[in-house]
Amino acid sequence: MNFIDIASWQAGIDLDKMFRTNPLDGVIIKATQGTGYVNPEYAAWFKWLTEHNKPLGVYHFANGQDASAEAKHFYAYTKSAIGKAIPILDYELDALKKGTGWVKQFVDAYRELSGVTCMIYCSLSVIHDQDWSKLTECPLWIAQYADGNPVYGF
Repeated sequence: MNFIDIASWQAGIDLDKMFRTNPLDGVIIKATQGTGYVNPEYAAWFKWLTEHNKPLGVYHFANGQDASAEAKHFYAYTKSAIGKAIPILDYELDALKKGTGWVKQFVDAYRELSGVTCMIYCSLSVIHDQDWSKLTECPLWIAQYADGNPVYGF
C-alpha cells in the first residue's frame, strides 16, 4: 500500500487530486506534538478522509516531555479517530534522548486511555541503537533513507 504522511507544512494540499492522480492508498496525518500543539489542518483532513472512506493514520510527534502527559494530549485531540485510524507515535529528534522506556510509558498511557496500542514510527538507525524488547506488541513503521537524494513518488 502507498501512503503519504502530512502535517501543517502541507496546508492547502488537495487530497481529492492526490488520490485521483497518484497511486495513493491512504494518508497519515500529524495531529499533535508535545503537550500543547495541535495541527490546524488535522480536523479538515480527517473529515475528508473519513467521508471518502480512505485508510488513514493519525500521529503524535514526541517532544520527550512527560510521556503520560503527551499521550493524554494525543488521546484528547484524536479520540474520535479510534476505530477509524491507526494511532502512531513519531519517535525522533529530542525524544530519542529519553530512550525506549519513555516510549513504553507513552504507549502504556495511550493504551490505558484508548484501549488501542500505538504503532511506532522511527528511523532504521533508532531500531538498531535502542532496546525495543519491552515494546514487541507495537507495530513499527520504519523510515529508511538510502542516501540524501530527494525521493519523488512512491
